Amino acid sequence: GGGTGGAAGVVGTHQEELRCVIAIVRHGDRNPKQKLKSNMSEPLILEYFHKHCDNPKKDVKVKAKRPMEEFLRTVKRMTEIREREN
Repeated sequence: GGGTGGAAGVVGTHQEELRCVIAIVRHGDRNPKQKLKSNMSEPLILEYFHKHCDNPKKDVKVKAKRPMEEFLRTVKRMTEIREREN
């Protein structure tokens, strides 16, 4: 490609930075030793977790379609806010 010193096909000087990765995986895809656990301070995500979890010290297990769709909307909203801030 005709890029400017970057990856093939990339034109111009616009650079993006990966800031977060959120994964939703089926239960059978990971065993307990492969789980990634981290502390979360994002208000929109914390609001979602508190809404869907009786005990905030426990993992949140979402299996139904509507709560999964709500989580997707929450992540999209969070992403839009972060993009406007930058």
